[in-house]
Amino acid sequence: MQTPCSRSVLPACARMITEITRRQGFVDMLRTILEDNNAPLPLKRRALQIALLFMCGVNQMSPGAYILRCTDLLTICLALLRRSESASFSVECVLLLALLANYHKSDASALNAFLKGVKEAKDDAAFAQICVSVQVVCASTVRIYQDVSDDTPPSIVSAFSTMLSSLRPDKAFASTHVDIRDQFKHLPPAQTVVLFAAHEFMHESASFRAVLIVDTKSDNGTVAPCLHTLLSMSSYLFTHGSASPRSVAYASLALNILAVISNHDDILAALSSEPAKGSKDIWLCRQREPPLPLSSAARPALASLLDVCILFIRHNMQKRLEVQSYLTCISVLHRVLRYMYGQRMRFVYHWEELWKSLISLLDFMATKLDTNSVPRADELMQHVIILLRAALLASEAILPTPAAVHQFLYELVRSAHVLAKHKAALPYTSTRTSAAHKRGQTLVRTASRSMAELEKVIAHYSDKLAGKDTSGRTVETVMASIRSEVDRNGIFGLSADGSDAAADVEDLETESEDISATSFLTWACSDGFSLVPLQYSY
Repeated sequence: MQTPCSRSVLPACARMITEITRRQGFVDMLRTILEDNNAPLPLKRRALQIALLFMCGVNQMSPGAYILRCTDLLTICLALLRRSESASFSVECVLLLALLANYHKSDASALNAFLKGVKEAKDDAAFAQICVSVQVVCASTVRIYQDVSDDTPPSIVSAFSTMLSSLRPDKAFASTHVDIRDQFKHLPPAQTVVLFAAHEFMHESASFRAVLIVDTKSDNGTVAPCLHTLLSMSSYLFTHGSASPRSVAYASLALNILAVISNHDDILAALSSEPAKGSKDIWLCRQREPPLPLSSAARPALASLLDVCILFIRHNMQKRLEVQSYLTCISVLHRVLRYMYGQRMRFVYHWEELWKSLISLLDFMATKLDTNSVPRADELMQHVIILLRAALLASEAILPTPAAVHQFLYELVRSAHVLAKHKAALPYTSTRTSAAHKRGQTLVRTASRSMAELEKVIAHYSDKLAGKDTSGRTVETVMASIRSEVDRNGIFGLSADGSDAAADVEDLETESEDISATSFLTWACSDGFSLVPLQYSY
């Protein structure tokens, strides 16, 4: 895979910058310009861009320690963000702070004063400006994707025009197959790197999350909240997440943001609130088949969070499976369902699309993926099995209608052959005693128990169907049989008071889950370079 930055250039840049910074004049100059209230705004922007180029150039190399000595740079940058006239370069400002906070974060985070400052900062005005910047960039990125392939609902005039154009004689034999990945491999645009900064503040700062929640709840139907626009853009990142290595990295970053969201019940609560009167449903990507069903009315934003996870599962199944990203996606789904179960929350949703996507993933892994050669593929399979079992246990509490429960049971009965393909991989045991292997064995035991429970449920309803006349059996007759059985005896295997569900819905915990963005640093530095024009006119 090509690296986004040239390896031949970086060492030379590092040596040059080391000589400059050795006298500390560079950092002092930055501080002087940025904190001077009388300095022209364009000059401040140039100084900020030079600092950004510096950090993008050195990344995690030792010269970066020089700029970390300017510990008051965080306060200076937050003050800049508060000024409305600096909104045009807020992305560069926030990205610089994120790069500084991530300097050797994985191995020496306790020594990074910027990371500590991000965690402790309380500046609602600056944080609100960050939300605005993220919202603007996400909306712009969605429009850029739509410029490549317009997936918005067509008007009557545009639909008629398209039909007439297709009837032209010169169009009859002009169509050629175009790989959709080639159309989108240059996307997302460099400005989307603001997601890296958004993740950093969401992950580390409770104060920023509080401002984000206020922004989410203030949906007035005119300007979409930051999180709503972020979900919309994530749908495009996930739909085209395999177009290029860079697209893979951005999709993984967006999933980590969703993981941060799902880790905080207060954010999930904000996404669960009823949409404002007159507000539109969050627009999600429809550029690849099969598209998700269109909603006839505005739904809680939590439904769109489920939708973008479905899009990721559907459109990123390939032989080089991004297992870690899929594990993150499954973890997000489980946490959302667990939250809904705890709140006894129900809303109208196309739940069957979620069940079909999960079962399709299991089928793909069983038939088209060599799980022995893909690291952690067995772990992913186990998590999906556990998720399906947890969803079944919670189904009566979260699914809006009895028909939705019947549909779920029908999808499970249909998936019996898929689950059977994975059964042989579950009884694995090991004599190794490391902590990681003990966690792995716990996961295997939980998955084995979940598989056994699912098999019992499937066998129960299959036996009921086996006793009936199979001639001319249709989906409707099978659904009617399941409906009759559930209405008479409830869901097989669930206790009357739901006590087993309360215990088992908590089963899925990804203890080793890494939702940090340190793996994205190289791409963040590359796109940070692209944000700054290297030739200036004075």
